[in-house]
Amino acid sequence: MSHYVGSLAILALFALWAAAPTLAEQSTAPDTQDHSTQMKNTSSQEIRPTVREALDHAKRGVEAGQKDDSQALVSHAEKVMAKAKEAQSKGHNEYLNGGVHELGEAIEHGRKKHTKDATEHMMRSIMRLSQAADLQIPE
Repeated sequence: MSHYVGSLAILALFALWAAAPTLAEQSTAPDTQDHSTQMKNTSSQEIRPTVREALDHAKRGVEAGQKDDSQALVSHAEKVMAKAKEAQSKGHNEYLNGGVHELGEAIEHGRKKHTKDATEHMMRSIMRLSQAADLQIPE
């Protein structure tokens, strides 16, 4: 009798195992979970006005850097950073993230009085922010 019960238990486990979805099926199954905590992608139109304001300050920051005024460059970079972070709060945008990174580098170099490097990072941030908002790079 114990072999019979043991055999039934094994058959029951086998039936459960056979009925469970395979790993391949799980990975290709449509995702039905609630992902409301994930950040949405941001369209360029949503952030365009904020990025325009940021680009005005970024342009002034580059001009300050070209005059070897690292203090003014940092001041403008911090204003640009505030606007860029405001735009980031609206959702995910890789170009915007790249611009924020470049701004951080510009601020760091500017505070160390490495004005040439800071200016280059400001110029890169202008490129990234322009791409984020699908705007022409200001002259």
